[in-house]
Amino acid sequence: MSKLKEIEEIARISYMERQIDEITNGENATIASAISDLKEKGYTIKEIAGGTNSITGIALSEENITMERNVEKTVTYTLVYSEGTVVRYFVEVDGKDYEIIFNNGEIIVNTNETNLEEMNKKPEVTVTSSDSTIIEANKTEEGKIELVAKVEGEAIVTVRCESQKAECKIKVAPPPPTVLTSHTKKAIPSNITWEDLSAAAKVISDSSKLEDTTKKVTNDTIGVQVTVNGKTFEIGVGDTKTLTSNGTTYTARILGFNHDELSETSAYGENNQYAGISFQFTKAIGNMGMIATPMEPHGGWNGANVRSHLNNTIWNGISNKTIIKNVKKLYYAAYNASKASISNDYLWLLSATEIWEEGKRRK
Repeated sequence: MSKLKEIEEIARISYMERQIDEITNGENATIASAISDLKEKGYTIKEIAGGTNSITGIALSEENITMERNVEKTVTYTLVYSEGTVVRYFVEVDGKDYEIIFNNGEIIVNTNETNLEEMNKKPEVTVTSSDSTIIEANKTEEGKIELVAKVEGEAIVTVRCESQKAECKIKVAPPPPTVLTSHTKKAIPSNITWEDLSAAAKVISDSSKLEDTTKKVTNDTIGVQVTVNGKTFEIGVGDTKTLTSNGTTYTARILGFNHDELSETSAYGENNQYAGISFQFTKAIGNMGMIATPMEPHGGWNGANVRSHLNNTIWNGISNKTIIKNVKKLYYAAYNASKASISNDYLWLLSATEIWEEGKRRK
């Protein structure tokens, strides 16, 4: 009889004896009791405890993260196992390990060797970034991931183990703007594009949500320094930039910051209240009366011919219209209106409510 069969037979007899004791003395017959008998007979028994099933999930400490460029952050993960623990038994014979299996009252010694070193290995966990140029992700030690924000953008870090995975969505945002106390108006350099100004407008709009009031840009701010798209530059009230409309080049200047309320708070892709930058053409861009007939009732700005002309004919021909945000504009529908009304526009004329208090008294 081979050693394995011998061990199997001893374990079976031990279990049967325990069953008899269970009947006569009330002692429970278990695989553990048979294993205990094998140990008493001098056999080397090894025990390995583990989950009853494979990994059922991966839990991350954070699933949505916003970081600034050149900032590092640590995220932790935890492997989730199914509830319950089982103990597996192995007998060592001639330096090799064989599993003792208990199934429906039968005890069998598996004749195939088990590599316990492989069993004791922790599950392999891999960490990848969807775009390592934006976010670099590395597993530094068990349960920890080091994130490095490199440039502005969005990426997904995926943690995988066996058939399970977990994702962390990361946005690398530009740093908040620096509020300037003085500014000299200038022409905005050609290397600062309208796309750069659009990105700056979002950063400026985002600043209104900051708790640190020293970093908030308000409609009284004269100028700001921003870092977007890898460029750091200053812009302020009065700065100018050219654009084209229907083939003609015009100049627009910055009127102010965080002044006009967005028609849609999702205009920048998040929950924002204000358009970051408001511009004004420095010269007239067309000839159009407020109304077709001087005495025709039209309900103020909302029904004016010039509003329709600006937001259709002119708007359709503007070169940078894809980055212009729709905003709420206050107007009085009549000279004796008791309160202001609201229109939603891409292009507009300064209204009385922006120049005079209640549209009637000079501010």
